[in-house]
Amino acid sequence: MVDKINSKWENGVKVTWDAKGNTFVHMPVNNIPKKQFEDWIKMCNFEYSGKRWDMIIADRIKAQAYDTMCTMLPEENDFVEEKEGNPDGLMNGGKD
Repeated sequence: MVDKINSKWENGVKVTWDAKGNTFVHMPVNNIPKKQFEDWIKMCNFEYSGKRWDMIIADRIKAQAYDTMCTMLPEENDFVEEKEGNPDGLMNGGKD
């Protein structure tokens, strides 16, 4: 027996649900350059067995990690010149 699927459009996406209460969102995407989409779908098929949502989420997680790493990088102005750590010559065996 096939479950009846109900649907409605809201906020630009189509929401569907079945008799068991499973809900799914169908999100149309427009104006992707064809070559870029072909490259993306080829990678999606190879790395994620064609599971587009898995690739979208993985890309988002990687982007967030990259953004976090970039905010943690020191600025050029953050480097402080080191002062001479041995002004009295005590750490070089008295050779000064």
